[in-house]
Amino acid sequence: MKYHISNLQISALVGNYIIAATLITVPQAFIDYAMQNTWLVPLNLFLFSVIFVNFFLIGFKKLNPSTQIWDKDLLSRAISFLLLILLVHIMVRDLRIISGFTKEVLIPMTPQFIITMVFIFTIMYLAWSGIEVIARFTELYFLYFIIVVLFIPFSLITEFEFSKFEPVLSFSAFPSIFQASYIGFAWVGEIIVFILVISMVKPIKNTKKSLIIGIGVSMFLLTLLILGQVGVLGAELVRYFMYPTYSLIQQIRLTEFMDRLDLVLVAFYYPTIFAKLAFSLYGIKRCVEILFNIKTNLIILPIGLTIAILSIMFFENRIEKFNFEVITWSSLGLFLEMTIALMFVLLVYKRRKKDKPSSENQNVG
Repeated sequence: MKYHISNLQISALVGNYIIAATLITVPQAFIDYAMQNTWLVPLNLFLFSVIFVNFFLIGFKKLNPSTQIWDKDLLSRAISFLLLILLVHIMVRDLRIISGFTKEVLIPMTPQFIITMVFIFTIMYLAWSGIEVIARFTELYFLYFIIVVLFIPFSLITEFEFSKFEPVLSFSAFPSIFQASYIGFAWVGEIIVFILVISMVKPIKNTKKSLIIGIGVSMFLLTLLILGQVGVLGAELVRYFMYPTYSLIQQIRLTEFMDRLDLVLVAFYYPTIFAKLAFSLYGIKRCVEILFNIKTNLIILPIGLTIAILSIMFFENRIEKFNFEVITWSSLGLFLEMTIALMFVLLVYKRRKKDKPSSENQNVG
């Protein structure tokens, strides 16, 4: 059965995949390094992402639309294995981030295990429905999420102080901006996982443009949140906040009796992180299918439960989680992503060489 994803849906999937987990804790790490100049970091990440997309899609447009990219050859399985490792790390980390945030901020009396199990069963149900359902779900709720993020700076405009961005771009600030950007490279580089579904995009000729649009939207939203955090709260304070975006939302006061809008806005956020986790789980299932030639949704259940247990076991406290997100992942994630990108370029080149003899035979006939 062939699945199809529209260009709008792949843009929403990419944008959501980048921003969904990043906005919870990563801005704090950015601001800790770049301080009042952190608003430049998303621009660097966008430029890096555009270069990265153009690199791993070299030659992809010249492939025959009927070409089967993922086959049973050794190179396909090697890429799938590395993608499996990458996706497991991403999903374990993201599940721990959202379950940790929920426990520490919203329902502190509920055990971590219960929260994680409720989340993972929701995610498994969504992943079980397939990529087309995940794409439609993301397309809908990512639009709501964009509206929510656009609402935040407008609602806090009276508390915004431009003086908190001074001094602007002193010469000594550039090394710290690069350090902050390096932390984010691995987070935006996670778009490499979309090579698993890139052949499903119709029309395929606009795939690269759609990926870049999704990246651009997510970086624009991240810029708005960082501007709000620095301009309203101040870099000196934000660098010590564990959840700076939530702290920013708590500052919204429309009227005297509407002072808990944070719960409403957070409720709009949860579908976006569930959509990202569902895509990660679908990606893991897809990798297992390529590696072992197994095509059944039943493998989602043991995979999901294993991920849930690992997310609890790997990070016993918030310090371990933060060190992995900021220190370990910035190098480990980037290494995996670059390796996969290089191997995918080789795979596309191999498929193009395979296409040439068949096209020549058709011309002779």
